[in-house]
Amino acid sequence: MPANQSGAAPLNSPRPIPPTTSDEARAVAREADGSWRIIAGLWAVLVFIPLLLGGWILHGVLGQVAAATCQAIARDLERAARRLLHRSHPSHAAVRELQTAMAEAGATGSGPVRLPPPADPRASQAVIHRLQEFFATGRPLDTTALLRVRHRLGWAFNPMVTREHPWIPEEIRWNGRPAWLVWAPGPGRTTASLVIAQPPPVADLLRAACQTSFEQGRWEWLVIDRASRRWWGSRALAADLRPLLAGSRQRPRGWLPTPHALTLLESVDRTTRLALRAALPWPVRAETHAWLWFGLAMAGVAATLVFPRLCRRYLTWSLRWKLLGLLAYLILVPLAGGLLLGCSFLDARRLSLEQQGLDDALAELERYDASFLQYLRTLEIRLDRFHAAVATGRAGPATLTAPLAALIRAVGPDRLVLLDRGARLLFDHCSTFRYEALMNEVGTAILQQHLEPYPPDQDRPAIAPRFKLIHDTLMNSAWGSHYQVEGALQRFTHGGQTFYTYWRRFPRRHPSLGLLAADFFHDPTVRAFFARHRPGGTAGRLLVWHRRSRTWYPARPAGLDDLEALVEAADRRGEAVRGEVDQPDGPTLAIALPGHRLRGCVLVSLLAPERQPRPLAGRRQLLGVGAGLALAVALACWLLLAQGILDPIREILAGIARLRRLDTAHPIPVMGDDELATLARGINRMMTISDELDLARVVQRAFVPAHLPPLSRVRAAFWESSRLGVGGCFFDWYPGPDGTWVFLLGTAPGQGIRAALLLAMVKALAFLHFREGRPPGEFLRRAREALPALGLTQACCSLALVHLDERGPSVTVMAAGAPFALWRRGAQDEACFVGQPTSPLGAATAVDPEPIRLELAAGGGLLLFTHGLVNAPDPEGKPWGHDALRALFSRPIVPQTGELAGSGTTDDPLRPLREAFQRHVRGGEQGKEGMFLLERVEGPPA
Repeated sequence: MPANQSGAAPLNSPRPIPPTTSDEARAVAREADGSWRIIAGLWAVLVFIPLLLGGWILHGVLGQVAAATCQAIARDLERAARRLLHRSHPSHAAVRELQTAMAEAGATGSGPVRLPPPADPRASQAVIHRLQEFFATGRPLDTTALLRVRHRLGWAFNPMVTREHPWIPEEIRWNGRPAWLVWAPGPGRTTASLVIAQPPPVADLLRAACQTSFEQGRWEWLVIDRASRRWWGSRALAADLRPLLAGSRQRPRGWLPTPHALTLLESVDRTTRLALRAALPWPVRAETHAWLWFGLAMAGVAATLVFPRLCRRYLTWSLRWKLLGLLAYLILVPLAGGLLLGCSFLDARRLSLEQQGLDDALAELERYDASFLQYLRTLEIRLDRFHAAVATGRAGPATLTAPLAALIRAVGPDRLVLLDRGARLLFDHCSTFRYEALMNEVGTAILQQHLEPYPPDQDRPAIAPRFKLIHDTLMNSAWGSHYQVEGALQRFTHGGQTFYTYWRRFPRRHPSLGLLAADFFHDPTVRAFFARHRPGGTAGRLLVWHRRSRTWYPARPAGLDDLEALVEAADRRGEAVRGEVDQPDGPTLAIALPGHRLRGCVLVSLLAPERQPRPLAGRRQLLGVGAGLALAVALACWLLLAQGILDPIREILAGIARLRRLDTAHPIPVMGDDELATLARGINRMMTISDELDLARVVQRAFVPAHLPPLSRVRAAFWESSRLGVGGCFFDWYPGPDGTWVFLLGTAPGQGIRAALLLAMVKALAFLHFREGRPPGEFLRRAREALPALGLTQACCSLALVHLDERGPSVTVMAAGAPFALWRRGAQDEACFVGQPTSPLGAATAVDPEPIRLELAAGGGLLLFTHGLVNAPDPEGKPWGHDALRALFSRPIVPQTGELAGSGTTDDPLRPLREAFQRHVRGGEQGKEGMFLLERVEGPPA
């Protein structure tokens, strides 16, 4: 029944006071704040800094990968474009047509002739028949036939040169249009097969080549013919036709980059353009960097959300797995970063080696091209020496045959002429290029004019009228101007051909010789240079391709299709072209340079394997081996570290287990002089005082009475934690005056001997006080005065005193530093906290507590408890709390029938509270938890 409904209110009726939780809240807040500081620091070290470093490393590595990938794609596009232009060249159509014609002719007696429809069939048939006879027999053409052939097939056409190179297409003019002539020896010795082909436009050939090459749709292609304003190719690329056409007008070749693709624009001729486009992979695109940082940010957010749970999970791991996790962070993360940086360094080194090797190869090609000038200088020196030897020796014309033959073999001029003082021709050497020689009738006439200032003693013969006319006409032309220079090898170009001229007069006192003259046609001079100066180099293998004869020096290389496509691109552009070509040992970098001095030649350098990035593969393997060794060393260090830490810890744990079993005969073995060894020594010292601890444990257990007093109307129950060890919980009872009873419940701070001695002193004071028959209300004041007299300077004990009068029954409660008591007046009443905050025993500002008198109705009760009971934490750190204890105590414990409700037994009234407490702490008792219960029951006492 509630207090306000009883017949008379008891003296000093208590007021329900809620428990004070400010100190507990502050302690929990401090603990949570410290935990979050630790978690924040670990998050910064384990999440934030690795994400920043990882993002920076991945950004750099992605840039290197993007550069290398774009370079590889660009190289593949350039290589494909070169191959397409090589396959679609009109000269190849002429060669294929000749092969078809010879296959159709079979083994007939005469070689086939295949021509486009001529404008003048008679004249064309006569010219072609004469040309075919010349190719078959090799008999020289007369002047008339030569003029007709060159007029019909183009003035740049040289039959002598074409006959020396069968199966080599020669560009000519047929009916005013470009055409290609190619011939091959026939089945018989006096037969020849000849084809003149006028292939379709380059755009059509290129379209057919693209359709064949890109059947699988690997790349997008587009062929643009600006002459007919048509295009062919992929539909996806056709959408960009206008910008491609605009770009082609601004620059004939180059790259048109887009965010998702690379487009190569190549100029074939004035009207035809080729476009190839390759899509960029996702890691190379520009938006990948933004997605990278976005992904890292999302990973950071996800890691932040799960990090506290991971930290708590990490703290529950065994020490071995904790060390392994620490190793993974301290070793594997830096090792992964080092591998990424190493790979990016190797990629950058590969690019630099490629660039350096190609630059060195280009320098060697330029030096080799320039060395041709030195060779020409040696020719000039040989001619000067021959002139000096003849001029000083006064040798006659008849004695010069052998020296002139030696000079021709050494120098290899196209034509060499020796004139006497009377302008008579004494010696004339002419090579197979005589139709291209400058020193024909025109050159001879001009040189004869140079002898006019030196007339001989006899009358000189009259110059032919045609020589005089040619001399007067060409004296100021390019040919004549070069013949004005004496004693120097002069170079000039005429009709697409390159020539060198040289002449010198003999001294006037020379009786028989007047002038020495020589002409050098460019192609034989270049071949002589190749024969005497074989190409070679340190940066790579040096090759030379002669355009007219399509001959490779020093030997025909492997992978000819790629090389020919490369040299055709360099010849077409007129500049150095770099690319990748197929070789027997794999793809090889190459560079082609059109000759500046070696006109009509293209110089090629195949990069040597040691100058290519192939040696980096060994370094990459070395990097992988080093990473594996580092990982193995890290694992070995972890095993040693774990062995060195876990073994001592196991010994220490085993020693602690023996100490809990009170086995002090086997101390912990001490190894080393580190912190674990110091801990082992400390535990061994604890084992040495085990006897004192046993004595303190016995003393503490002696504080608790063996049985409770015999009560008639009130039931008493006491419970304390059964944790092994010396704690600070105290309980005792004494008979009071007039048949009353006094109960004491208290705790001392700390554990061990100090707490046991303090409670022993309180036990002795209580024994003396109640033996002398003093009033119970004076005991707390006497204990408070006795403790400072012992020299104690701080609060040392909390004590609650209950004076029970069974006649009421009523109880009087006095407490010093003890928690508030829980009081339930009757079985149907709610439990409430009673009491006021007081200072513990030994405090400097001590005030005697006010007694609180409480009445117990049927089913009512009073519960005293220690601080350790309500502050006991569960495994997650949450204390049990006053509210949980009050809720449990509010339920009826003593029913009207005399049997405990809900417990099933009458021998342990505290069993519901005890079981609820033990479920909360889950075995985490501290040894300072205790409860004392007084309850009123009806009927006879149990």
